[in-house]
Amino acid sequence: MNNFREIIDAFGVARLATLLGVGQSHVRVMKVRNVIPPTYWRKILDAPKPQGLESLSLVMLDDLYGVQKADEPRTASEAVE
Repeated sequence: MNNFREIIDAFGVARLATLLGVGQSHVRVMKVRNVIPPTYWRKILDAPKPQGLESLSLVMLDDLYGVQKADEPRTASEAVE
């Protein structure tokens, strides 16, 4: 597992939307943005894991989130700082 898109694909959009209590369109946006906000991590970790995600952990999610945030383009004001 290298990114949040793979997690979303493993669960499936419909199943993950039901699990998180959000619409499928919201999950699709997460997939496009390649991020699952931390507020949803506990629900994901507490759910039965699809094949390939059995070892998913809070540390792994946090690592993916850190990499994703580091890859985001910075705004002009952030680049100056």
